[in-house]
Amino acid sequence: EMLMEAVADFERAENILKVGMKQHGCAGPVAAISIRLLGRMSIRKGDYSRAEQHYTYAMALLDTCNQSMSVQYAQLLIDKFVATGDTVLLHRAKQLFEDLNETSCEDYARLLKHMGTVHLGEGDLMQ
Repeated sequence: EMLMEAVADFERAENILKVGMKQHGCAGPVAAISIRLLGRMSIRKGDYSRAEQHYTYAMALLDTCNQSMSVQYAQLLIDKFVATGDTVLLHRAKQLFEDLNETSCEDYARLLKHMGTVHLGEGDLMQ
């Protein structure tokens, strides 16, 4: 993620992630992190449809290893909202963070920022 953020070298970062996934497999929470990062690169490239595919796949990986009640899953819900605009995902992420008692993590703040933005643009989402 640092390579992607620091120099915006998406192609190199994507190749590194794909090589790592080939070497270490494409299953479980670690693979889900790599796939999430591929989704974030797709967002940066403006390919929201591809990003949604990555996020959906990463979520399915977490589901198969009983990790759907995790901070990582909540992060993916937020990322998938960015790709799709589906506000239901924000509500699910908020509930998950609160159920996990993880309201002090930085992604909870990111969630609230998105909810506030939607609230200002569409009406009363914050309830």
